[in-house]
Amino acid sequence: MHASTVLFAPVALLAGLAAARPADSDVPDTGLRCCAGGTSDPSELCSSLGLNSFCCSGFDAGRKGGCDDFAEFPTGRNILDFVRSNTGCSVPGIKVSGTLPGFIGCA
Repeated sequence: MHASTVLFAPVALLAGLAAARPADSDVPDTGLRCCAGGTSDPSELCSSLGLNSFCCSGFDAGRKGGCDDFAEFPTGRNILDFVRSNTGCSVPGIKVSGTLPGFIGCA
């Protein structure tokens, strides 16, 4: 019985870590999202709705700790709509090298 516990515990721990990973940074969605600063919106969707455009991530700003773990997308915003074309945005990496992709969110 102890051998099965020793074998099962690491597998369960790894499965839990995989399930706890946040969404990919460039998956568009509405609701509370972690965002960077303002960005241009070539489609003018956000301005047509009377909203501002931000470079946002798929990271959930409503989770415990909010956007604290995402230096590149530090501000939680309530995204009401997003640009659906392939026009995205990117932010310079702070904790990672290169850039991180995002989507244009309207808030």
